[in-house]
Amino acid sequence: MSKYAFVENGIAVEVVRTDPAILFVPGYASQFVTVPDDVEPGWRLVSGSWSAPTPAPPVSPQSVTMRQARLALLNHGMLSNVAPAIAALSEPARTKAQIEWEYSNALERNNAFVATLGVALGLSDSAIDALFIEAATL
Repeated sequence: MSKYAFVENGIAVEVVRTDPAILFVPGYASQFVTVPDDVEPGWRLVSGSWSAPTPAPPVSPQSVTMRQARLALLNHGMLSNVAPAIAALSEPARTKAQIEWEYSNALERNNAFVATLGVALGLSDSAIDALFIEAATL
């Protein structure tokens, strides 16, 4: 059985084992590519090779409230960049991100939304960790 991924900015955002044409509308389904069986969401495609994300050392905290996250982003002048970053995503990743952003009570460090938004905002893993650490103090 083949495995397929929707890749955005070199990162597997969504991975499925069923033919995407069966699961999604044609325009979105056509953007999926066949990937090796071990590829999971968050894996990166670099120079034609897939690699698992480097596990980030546990950051304390692993979770912050959305209020804290928004204040930390505001402190760094990034809050106004979130809506355009989400709007630039393809469907259904855009709608999933919008739901996470608008309706979550807390933001989990290991949530795929955090990785996707981090890439969209040009943040490294260490920059995301720093934002979480700062957010926990707000």
